[in-house]
Amino acid sequence: MISCKEGKQKKVIVNNTDTITTTDTTLKNDDSKEIASVTIDTLEKNDYQTTSFDLVKKFPVISDTPNFIKELKENCHLDEHRIEEEKINFFKKTKLYGSNKEFYIVEYDYSDGPTCAFPWKYQIVFNTSGKLIDILSAIRIDIVKIFPNDNPFLIQVSSTGHGNGGHEIYRINCDTLQNILDGFLGYYPKTYDSNEDCCVNKPYEFHYKISDANNDGYKDITFYGEIVLIQGRTKQGDWYDYETINGKEVDYSLDNPYKTIPAAYTFLYDHKRKHFIEKEDYSKKYEYIFGDTK
Repeated sequence: MISCKEGKQKKVIVNNTDTITTTDTTLKNDDSKEIASVTIDTLEKNDYQTTSFDLVKKFPVISDTPNFIKELKENCHLDEHRIEEEKINFFKKTKLYGSNKEFYIVEYDYSDGPTCAFPWKYQIVFNTSGKLIDILSAIRIDIVKIFPNDNPFLIQVSSTGHGNGGHEIYRINCDTLQNILDGFLGYYPKTYDSNEDCCVNKPYEFHYKISDANNDGYKDITFYGEIVLIQGRTKQGDWYDYETINGKEVDYSLDNPYKTIPAAYTFLYDHKRKHFIEKEDYSKKYEYIFGDTK
């Protein structure tokens, strides 16, 4: 498991062996698994309703935004936070892969709140009768046509308040949203990483492209960008903030990274399982950077 010191750590050489000396013993624990628990906790509280949300039937009109928000929060039992400003960012109608039905998506944004509730907005999916299908809490969602002759998928980009996140790809399965991006076998690498611990992604949210990577007739998805090491790392896997090179102290940071490494993660579509599965074990491939993350 990756764990980084909050204080400065220096790399020194002792008997030809890399050694770390630490000037601060305060540990900063990795929270890369936080996103899963936050998502589960949010959905357990919010993914139910007692009556249909009839205001979606007036799509695309929202005649009274404050009342729409009030009714939406009550209908979906959304958590009450300290509200500085709240708004509806969008109100969309779309079909989604796995169904020929239409669905409404409403993004409710309350702008600010506790770190555990980041990104302080919900994407709420209803069917055309106003029945709640699911509630997401993403930085952004995209409606993306992956297979040219089929309905699009919903791609979600999520993160914790500390910057640990990633992507999910949703289809409709029996009137529910189903994530079919299986993800990595370890908790690193990430397709979204802005947490300035040992490294970050560049850009924070990796780009993605849709193509038939293995020429089997089905489109696949590849996430790509760079891993920026903002700390140095010894052969033994210890991270450090600075070292002395030719008598000069060199500090590593986001502005002066230790190393930048190109990275790409391809997930192949398995048409039998109907899931996107990583082409290779990327946690193992990048173990030389992150260590054992399984």
